[in-house]
Amino acid sequence: ASLVGPMATDELGRRAALGSRLLPGAAALLARLPNTPGMVTSIRVLGPLSVLHDGVASAAPELRRQRVRQLLELLVLERAVTRDRAMALLWPELTPEAASKNLRVTLTHLRKVLEPDRPAGTAGYHVRVDHSSIALHPSDHLHVDAWEADERAWQLDRSNELVAERDALSRIVGLWRGVPYPDLDELVDLTGTLERVRGRHVGLLLRLGELYISAGNAAEAKRLALDVLAVDPYREQAHRLAIAADLRLDDAAELRRSVARLSQAMGELGVEARTSTQGLLHR
Repeated sequence: ASLVGPMATDELGRRAALGSRLLPGAAALLARLPNTPGMVTSIRVLGPLSVLHDGVASAAPELRRQRVRQLLELLVLERAVTRDRAMALLWPELTPEAASKNLRVTLTHLRKVLEPDRPAGTAGYHVRVDHSSIALHPSDHLHVDAWEADERAWQLDRSNELVAERDALSRIVGLWRGVPYPDLDELVDLTGTLERVRGRHVGLLLRLGELYISAGNAAEAKRLALDVLAVDPYREQAHRLAIAADLRLDDAAELRRSVARLSQAMGELGVEARTSTQGLLHR
């Protein structure tokens, strides 16, 4: 549809109308041309999964299906996936025939979630499927928070100014609402990928916290440190950031709590704090 335009699509629809001698060919071609959506769909995976249409959260019952959520998050994570990989990840215990049937049904549910107004019998716009692969189609009608974060991170890598870096990091961090891709945790083959994605976010939080400390905004640095510790209570760098923020804020009570939290974490791990952390504790 993006190639032929809406006018051509409308004309095909008229020629596929009942009674037209061109019905079979026009109908077949029309079924392969996706209609351009009349709304913007947003997919949020950087935290609990949600789908919004023109800013309104979807209440589609299909979104409550675990495999629908997993397939959607998988498509966001990898952007395109082969049918075989999707079946192996989502239904590893089933035969190829049974898994293929489940995939077809799940795709039908997913299209209803992403394009609730899509006319029956027409091709999907956001989800593109061929004989071997499934992909989410990037367009002005689809917004994905994870893709935006990736784009901003790519721009961040090319920033050499601290103020610009801090502003860019703030925008990226602002997209995160909790643990990303939460429905993919049970898919063992994705464990390493998810750890890298989540680890990268933790690194961005800590870097932003350090920039806030340098800029004199210790309160915001402390908030970011606690956000990291809520996800990874053993991250020594986050403990160090919290203690540095408490020192800047001259908050003795909070400082005692931060030091106790660090001691407990290091004790549970059975390790000593690094030299840089010990120097901060000495202060």
